[in-house]
Amino acid sequence: MSASITLSSLSLATPDARPLVADLTLAFGAERTGLVGRNGCGKSTLLHVISGVLAPAAGEVSVTGKIALMEQHACAGAATIAEALGVEEARACLARILDGTASEADLDEADWTLESRVEAVLAQVGLPAWPLDRPAAAASGGQRTRLAIARMLLAEPDILLLDEPTNNLDADGRAAILSLIESWPGGIIVASHDRDLLERMDRIVELTPVGATVTGGGWTAFAALITAGLFVMWMVNLSGAAGEKYGIPYPVFARASLGTQGAKLPAVLRATVAVFWYGVQVYFASTALALLIRSLTGATGGAEILGLTGIDWLSF
Repeated sequence: MSASITLSSLSLATPDARPLVADLTLAFGAERTGLVGRNGCGKSTLLHVISGVLAPAAGEVSVTGKIALMEQHACAGAATIAEALGVEEARACLARILDGTASEADLDEADWTLESRVEAVLAQVGLPAWPLDRPAAAASGGQRTRLAIARMLLAEPDILLLDEPTNNLDADGRAAILSLIESWPGGIIVASHDRDLLERMDRIVELTPVGATVTGGGWTAFAALITAGLFVMWMVNLSGAAGEKYGIPYPVFARASLGTQGAKLPAVLRATVAVFWYGVQVYFASTALALLIRSLTGATGGAEILGLTGIDWLSF
């Protein structure tokens, strides 16, 4: 069975119970998914909930297969290469067996392939076969990033979870992350603001307070839909008739930005100011695209089909 992650009516909150995301239903598989949104919208929290580190405020997470999370500071504080790789206890277990002080549990849990697996993974990420007791502080910034990747790969996961993986990296570390994304055969979920990284995704998922919107393709496709939404919103505001026809009382946008007297201003000025004001609202692009879909097809639910939140895009 192929690996997958399913979120069912998931809600997220901060430790002080401030709501972040509500009623999120989404599935992940073998594709590369970029997770975007404003700082503090819940991207890192979602990755930690999926990995089991945190519990959701409500809803369920179902995981088939193995997942591994690479955090922003995965190797911070590690004294040795063994600690950076997360194999310190497994190594100590083997040492107790060899010196005759092992418990029954040690004998059951011993991983006699550990040394060969570590050597293979270090080679895979472009690192030498360092002794496991080597000080981790001797590694450069880029090498520590590669150690974090190696730590994740040692878990032999099917789906990778990456939390802002290219933040504050040198050129070597950044190259290691991009190489991993390009070559990984399974699924990847990446929370990031890095447009170059996001361009390599198969789809973009934007977190909003009421769930998520999904756009096929990478950053360019996502930005293009946002831009289209801005243009449609501007055009809708030029004509009161369009607003009346598609169910939005005119001049609702002008009233929001300029007050009731705003309707007396030139249409171009009214439309332009309205778009900028409505840009601070979470759903302006969703509304614009919904109007476009309804005007072209007569369909309803356009915001759910192609909804995008411009405020999150503007924060990049």
